[in-house]
Amino acid sequence: MTGNLTSYLLQFAVLLLGIALLIVNRYWNKGPAVDASGIFFINIFWITMVLGHDLPIWSALRNTVAGGLILLSILAINLIAVAVLAFFY
Repeated sequence: MTGNLTSYLLQFAVLLLGIALLIVNRYWNKGPAVDASGIFFINIFWITMVLGHDLPIWSALRNTVAGGLILLSILAINLIAVAVLAFFY
């Protein structure tokens, strides 16, 4: 696996932020939007892991047009969900 310690620390910080948002969502007045934000950060974590580290299982996602569209659509759908939930709650 390639990468340096800083990239791993940043990726795991994003993962921990996503988990923390899911845990403390009841303290916010827009709970569903906070849940969607936590899921967004978790998605950012695993997508950066797919793009940043050369694991054979992820090569189909990283090296094909369909895989790239899947990764982008996951983020786009997640961001739209955050915006809609924040607007309605």
